[in-house]
Amino acid sequence: MVIRTGDLTVRYSLGRVVSPAAAFDPDGTAISNGGTMATNNLDTGTLLHNLWDLVTGDQSSAGYTDYRVVYVRNGANQEAFSVRLFIPATKNWQDFCEMAVASGVTAGTVAPVLSTSSDEVGPASIADGAWSTPTEAAPLAIGNIPMNGFRALYLRRKVTAGAAAKNLAEFDLTIRADTGE
Repeated sequence: MVIRTGDLTVRYSLGRVVSPAAAFDPDGTAISNGGTMATNNLDTGTLLHNLWDLVTGDQSSAGYTDYRVVYVRNGANQEAFSVRLFIPATKNWQDFCEMAVASGVTAGTVAPVLSTSSDEVGPASIADGAWSTPTEAAPLAIGNIPMNGFRALYLRRKVTAGAAAKNLAEFDLTIRADTGE
């Protein structure tokens, strides 16, 4: 069997309620900061502002870092082997920020909530050096994901101090896997 496009999807996490919630999450309930996996998929073609709030002028002037948790879900009828992902350099996020990814949660387990007070506090269990901006030539390997299983990913956005705020910035995640056949 083949793992088809769409079998491996990226989903929100429903870690904590924010106010105003609608400013952060399209379904108005959470900030994608860990906890239970949502049932709705992210549109990975415009992932940046489907997942993060817009950067204000003050934040881009001073520099700003925030975090999110998403899940890669395997909806195929078989295990996905050697799952790996990368951030293609085809979008315009590089103009004002650094996007990084870290994996630190075992497949099939729920990611802990990052912080109950702020999305600006990253996971204590992931060292600063564990974050990377994976490329197609050097993707981030996240292991195998069983049929109907998932793996949590931590995402970090670092807006460069002095960067111009971009309201239409986008980035994408490309996910690849082997079938074991």
